[in-house]
Amino acid sequence: MYRILPFIHLFTVLLFSQEYYGKIVDLGEISEAGTDIIIYYEDDKVRAFLRNYTNMYGNKYFHLFGKGSVNDSSLELHSIVSSEGIYGDGGIFIFELNDNKLFSDRLPFVLIKNDSKSRKIMGNNVKKEDILFDASYIHKSAGRELVLTKDESLISKMADHKNENNPVEIAVALFENILPSNVIEKNFVKNVFKDDQYVIDNNYSGYTYKTCADDYDIEEDYDGNCKTYNFYRYNKQKGDVMLVEVEIHSTCLDDSCFHEYHQLRFIEHDDEGWQILSHKSGMRCEELRGGGSPPCL
Repeated sequence: MYRILPFIHLFTVLLFSQEYYGKIVDLGEISEAGTDIIIYYEDDKVRAFLRNYTNMYGNKYFHLFGKGSVNDSSLELHSIVSSEGIYGDGGIFIFELNDNKLFSDRLPFVLIKNDSKSRKIMGNNVKKEDILFDASYIHKSAGRELVLTKDESLISKMADHKNENNPVEIAVALFENILPSNVIEKNFVKNVFKDDQYVIDNNYSGYTYKTCADDYDIEEDYDGNCKTYNFYRYNKQKGDVMLVEVEIHSTCLDDSCFHEYHQLRFIEHDDEGWQILSHKSGMRCEELRGGGSPPCL
């Protein structure tokens, strides 16, 4: 029994490892301030927790996640920021790791690996399983590259809907001003091209709203008056964040079709209910059609 314990320990280290970096500085009148980060490596994925601390209000904590390994000298990680019980999109951090130091232009100073003073003053750090992460950023689509920009048009409306149970229904409510009054509601159906044929992917759920009946002849809709609004989520998405996707289609009869596209990311807080982390929007090409003019090259 005792002979296999070292092997078990080595096997665990290979699957899961961690690194700590920190720095404490004397700020004079307000005493000390510190920043530290714990980084967990597992397979080809990274989770980390970053603390920016002073003895004043408004301290920020970042849950970080992305691709990488313990041998990398540079990490690019997405983040969720938490401050005073409110979550938000923390943006991207780029870390450079060199000579037992960690550098980033988003940090107030360079962090030192295994800094004992930081460990003592900052106290116990967060466990890997308690770090929030958004798996939709880690999974890369095989389709065309998608370029989206930050959109704050819906943030102010979120307070009226945070206590609703279903983020897909919250997304519908946030877009209620653009949904026509005469739309027809149906369950969303996701069609994918697989094995040389179109099939339904039952891993998606949501709602579809159409301004035209199913028997409407879209070949006669030259002005694109018939519109379809899709609100849906991927049911097997892992992580703490729920991604809701929104598509707004007009009739298009050629291969260069594109539509308005939105990504809304939600997270649930025990006390505050559902919060919107981010809203990004842009134009996306029809996934099941061919090329054409920009943005559908």
